[in-house]
Amino acid sequence: MRYRPFLLVFSALVGSATYVAGQQPAPKEDETPLARPEPLCTVTAAEPSGLLNRLRQFAENDGFTINRISGSAGEMEAVKPDGPNSEDYDKVLLWIERDLNRQDALKIYLLYGRFEKVWGKVPPVRRVKVDEAREASRIGHLKKQLVALSDGGH
Repeated sequence: MRYRPFLLVFSALVGSATYVAGQQPAPKEDETPLARPEPLCTVTAAEPSGLLNRLRQFAENDGFTINRISGSAGEMEAVKPDGPNSEDYDKVLLWIERDLNRQDALKIYLLYGRFEKVWGKVPPVRRVKVDEAREASRIGHLKKQLVALSDGGH
């Protein structure tokens, strides 16, 4: 029975290794604050559907294709591929909301995302982080048109 201590040590090591191998790594932390976005600007307009049509025109004039638009929800989604055969694209979500303190005021909201092919990923096209300068180069003209609609141009 001189093998019994060896078996106990062996069993303890195998059990420990199995436990360590079974642990999952901690998920990566998302540093982005979870908060409602601030409006890009506020516009005096009595009719939300008329404003939504102007936003659509601005996006289309900037080369975006409207994927979805909802007059009842006051929102739209538009994309702009880098080229006819490119998988990379820009995407904007635009929506309007009535200001509860001023019935003649509508707030315009905009969210932007850049999507690019990332080799070795499934699916290969992923949202990527962009800095302010790159965002301005991609959708700066669209943002300027929207802000120009606002009360006082800011």
